Amino acid sequence: MTTMNLEIFKMIIERGTTDELLNKKADFINMLKHCLQNEEDSEIKLEAIDYIWKFPTTLAINEAKILLDNQFIPIIMKLIYSKNERIVMNAISIIGHVALHFRDHVIELKLLEAILYVLSSTETRDENSCYYISETIYFCSEDPMPVELAIDIARIFVKNINEKHNFQNASIEWLSNWLCLDGLNKITSYGNEYIQALEELELIKTILKFIWSTDSTLRELAFYILMKVGFKKMPLLFQRVLFFASEKLRQFTEYLAIA
Repeated sequence: MTTMNLEIFKMIIERGTTDELLNKKADFINMLKHCLQNEEDSEIKLEAIDYIWKFPTTLAINEAKILLDNQFIPIIMKLIYSKNERIVMNAISIIGHVALHFRDHVIELKLLEAILYVLSSTETRDENSCYYISETIYFCSEDPMPVELAIDIARIFVKNINEKHNFQNASIEWLSNWLCLDGLNKITSYGNEYIQALEELELIKTILKFIWSTDSTLRELAFYILMKVGFKKMPLLFQRVLFFASEKLRQFTEYLAIA
């Protein structure tokens, strides 16, 4: 079976209660896995995803564990790279909630990497999609966030910004906001360990690139981030940043004078 009629798939799901389906979970899970891996009809895939979505949200954690026990995470993770926007959003939601239930650090990081891939793709992502993804990152974060996860997020962010220069401005804006503003508010007790990691990862240098953006919103955001980080946590680094920015501005002014 390489394809499945949508009505047949719906009938299979609707013919019995959740308990009955879970009692026959081996066959049912295999059907779902086959559908997600081999089905070409995106609407049928969405029906399968919609049913899986109910496992970690409306049922118990034991049912959510089915996703992990049957290796659904790698399958669903691949769907994040789909060209279908609805499939991408639903897949992100499912994995985000599974990570939330199990506090699985590995799943959280893989999810973040996939999210950053989505945001760095050349396809247009509307404002709602960006907001939706940012909310999922929040779901993956404890409060306060573990310092290791915060550092890993910073590492992924810097890696993607530096290696993929096609981030849309809207994506950069909310990612920067979350990482450097809301994120900073959540980790005020972390102290030098986090700050040193940010400095080593050259996050500040990365944000500095926004100062020379042609987008005024990004320029304002960059200065706001630097001021907040600098005054509250890193006075010495902030001084170096200001010197660097002023030196660049001086060089640019001299260039204009010569021209």
